[in-house]
Amino acid sequence: KDVVLEDAVAIAHKLFQLEGVVPVDRCRLVKYDHSYELLERSYESQTGTAMGQLLGGVRHSYLYDLLLETRCEDETFLPYKPNGATVKVVEIDMANGEFLKPKTLRVQLAWTVGELKQILEQKYSFPAATSRVLMEKYYGEPHLMSNSAANLKKLGFFRLNKIFVERHGEAGVPYNQSRLRKLLDVYEHTITLFLSLPNAMTQEESSDESASVCSTVPVKVDKRLCVADLKMLIKSQVDMDIKQFKVFRISSSGQEFEIINLADSLYDSQLTDESTVIVRVGRALGVDECRAKVTLFKMNWPLLLQPLSDVIHHVDLTVAQLKEVIAKEINAACPDLPPLDASRMRLRKKSWKGPGKVLQDTTSFAHTLLPSVLRFTWDVVVQQLDGDDPMQGSAHRQMAYIRHWHPSTYRLDAFQEVILQDRTVDGFKKHISQVSGIPLDRVEIARSRGSFQSGTPVLEIQDDLVWNPAVDKLDHYPFYLAEDESVFLYRDSADDVMQLTDETRLELQKLDMARTTQSRVTFRSNIQEKALKIYTDKGKQDGN
Repeated sequence: KDVVLEDAVAIAHKLFQLEGVVPVDRCRLVKYDHSYELLERSYESQTGTAMGQLLGGVRHSYLYDLLLETRCEDETFLPYKPNGATVKVVEIDMANGEFLKPKTLRVQLAWTVGELKQILEQKYSFPAATSRVLMEKYYGEPHLMSNSAANLKKLGFFRLNKIFVERHGEAGVPYNQSRLRKLLDVYEHTITLFLSLPNAMTQEESSDESASVCSTVPVKVDKRLCVADLKMLIKSQVDMDIKQFKVFRISSSGQEFEIINLADSLYDSQLTDESTVIVRVGRALGVDECRAKVTLFKMNWPLLLQPLSDVIHHVDLTVAQLKEVIAKEINAACPDLPPLDASRMRLRKKSWKGPGKVLQDTTSFAHTLLPSVLRFTWDVVVQQLDGDDPMQGSAHRQMAYIRHWHPSTYRLDAFQEVILQDRTVDGFKKHISQVSGIPLDRVEIARSRGSFQSGTPVLEIQDDLVWNPAVDKLDHYPFYLAEDESVFLYRDSADDVMQLTDETRLELQKLDMARTTQSRVTFRSNIQEKALKIYTDKGKQDGN
């Protein structure tokens, strides 16, 4: 805090290893807002001021940064006064039709357009008399700054602005008819997309690591194009029909969403500048089609949920018809699995980490399920039964799962399905008494915590769950009966409670950790995606 500004500049000069590159007397520190790339102010005539005083005292953190700025030998530093504005200056090389990398300039809002042009000539050698300057205004066409007496603030300049300056302009050509306007139109509507493509693989390169490696190709496109145009652009570089590959956008949260509607613009598909587009081999969705991501649920197996494959289906189906489609497609795609039988199949929505609501055979997908499907892709859980599904025939039936907890051994029995005839606690306990043989007056119940797969840690079941709460309905706190996916534990109140040794506790903790880890494992689908080959012009010429 006691180091003066002049010495701080010398320290920064040394930290950036600029000795022999730029002399220290051609460097200065300025106040800088990194988040918005704003030059806030410079510190003329304060080279002898201590940094603690200059920065307003010593703090753990500051809302701004210091930027080390350099200048050329024949250049003079411009003063940056508070309450000014930062301008990104984009030079247009008219000879080559190129937009050069933006330069950063600090201006005063009280300046006129004429004064701005003089600074541009002084700092970047733009001829003030002949160079046209345009400012970017919102999302519209750049505005020509032709009135030299106009005030920058009144023109709409604020903290951060962008201007375009032509070099070697077209003398005497009106702006509306100029090449400059055409170039700006292309520039303003061009975005960069990053196409993520799986690398081409030889037969020898079939390991999981090589299959997951992708290459990213930057592509500049007009944001006014539609999705069909984007797919045609990709098609021009790959030997594949547009119906045979899929495109996905990546949201800000990292989720993938398939881009379906070919008539949508890139903007309507939420593709903006520097968006990532993932390209995958596979049949693209057609009109009125959905993609179901099918997962197999096997109760009481070590792997409760096993991802299978994607199935494309028409939206105009009932659940019963959808079962036939899924059975046919999965049996063909997964020949190593026991065949699915549509007549003994149960379809369920997929909840967070487990099977969700059971779907009735008569349900219309288009009218009931489609409104909740996001971007025509949804998750469905398939469960193969031993016989007819007792859940069919009434939308008011509800299902839950029960597990017998043994306090004397600290062990849980397997899952059992329960079809609830009503939602009363007394009725639920009567059913448990019938299937378990525990006298009704000794049945105690609790709602399990956590997801379906992980559940409540064994060491917490006996004492940390709410056993036998004073409520008469299963949909009241603390039970909160969920749609066909709730897990309840029951115990015999007459059972003794095991006295745990430190060794036993450690063993149970290890078992819990292993079970939790297993529930988080991601399993690869039975269908392997093909690698998509993309070529440059040079690659095609070389025969690659």
